[in-house]
Amino acid sequence: MFIRRAKRRNIVMTLVSLLILCLLINKYASIRSLSNPINIDISIPSSVKEEGAYAVSSISSSSWIDYTKSWNNEILIQPDVNRRQIFLTDQYVKTMKGKGAHPLTQVYPKFLDRKYSIKENCKKLSAETNYTVILGEDTYRFRFNDDYEVVNCLVPKASSFTWTKKFGLMIGEKPPFPDQVKERLCLATYLDQTLDTARRMQTYTKFFIYRHPFERLVSAYYSKFRIPSNDEFAAIHAKQIISLIYLNGNNSQYFKYTEKFKNTKEEIAKQAKRIKLPPGHYHITFLELIIYVTSFLDRGNLDALDHHWRPATPICNPCAVDFDIIIDHDLVIEESQLLVDYLQKNKQSNEPIYFQDYPRRATREKCNDNFRDIPQILRKKLYKIFYDDYLLFGYTYNGDSIDYACEEKTTGQ
Repeated sequence: MFIRRAKRRNIVMTLVSLLILCLLINKYASIRSLSNPINIDISIPSSVKEEGAYAVSSISSSSWIDYTKSWNNEILIQPDVNRRQIFLTDQYVKTMKGKGAHPLTQVYPKFLDRKYSIKENCKKLSAETNYTVILGEDTYRFRFNDDYEVVNCLVPKASSFTWTKKFGLMIGEKPPFPDQVKERLCLATYLDQTLDTARRMQTYTKFFIYRHPFERLVSAYYSKFRIPSNDEFAAIHAKQIISLIYLNGNNSQYFKYTEKFKNTKEEIAKQAKRIKLPPGHYHITFLELIIYVTSFLDRGNLDALDHHWRPATPICNPCAVDFDIIIDHDLVIEESQLLVDYLQKNKQSNEPIYFQDYPRRATREKCNDNFRDIPQILRKKLYKIFYDDYLLFGYTYNGDSIDYACEEKTTGQ
């Protein structure tokens, strides 16, 4: 009898010891998780501060702790008061991904606001507008990096070149990039790897940058027709533009928009000589580019538009692709840096990537100046072409204003 009791006592002691050991291991794991967190600096620049965003520089130490308590119930987020930073644990990232929200949306709520705003606006598109992801056709503008687990849809003239350089730096390359490097960055290059492509599109951080449609056009004009390094591109399109407007027969519907052009044999001969000039001497005007772009609407062939003046919606398909982060080009430096800081969170050994402000070829003021000479009828045609962009990204059409075509519509304008 005594032996049996002793055995029972030993079993109970063993079980208690195991229980204590399990509790200690669990406690140690929790401490280790918090000691190795994901570090996100949220000292958001003053230019992007807003109510609801965690602009730490304006919060005192005591209120900073209180400010995080409401979303720190499970100790998934660890604030560092002294460094004004938030530490997101690995468990927090997994939890947020499971809920369908990207961790950065908690740091900068405007990202989440834009995402849901676009989803709601997608419901307003006409029934015949059907944006779907067609592998091999729509993914040629998508760049990716497996190490940083990121996918970017490049919208031309919305910091696409700047981000291409950043993607090159992620793989240790510096511009100018040869075609082989660009192919390595392009998602369409690996479409035969179906499972990998699906995994990237599902689990990686996906983002794109949107910009006012008219401002994109002005930027494309100066980039492609006013910079000597783009002479080859300009030559191809300049010949198409001149032929369409001036050499399309006596009944051309397009030269009527150009007041200086007179439909005479002398003028037509002059334009015929112009088309034979060497690259760099075509001197395409902004009006001529707009006539050319709107002609695709007249011919019902918008799919043939060059991507530099094609709407962003069919390029990136935000109604089909579940983008995590959507950046406003007006805040592109600050918001891009916020994103790249997150992507670099575990890449301390790599050279840090920074975004620096740069002079822009097309500001809102410059955009307004260029559109002053564009007839109302052409502006309205452009609006039809870019209607989905206006709708999804929350822009209001102000093309009826002579002086402020690129501004948001306000009372009294």
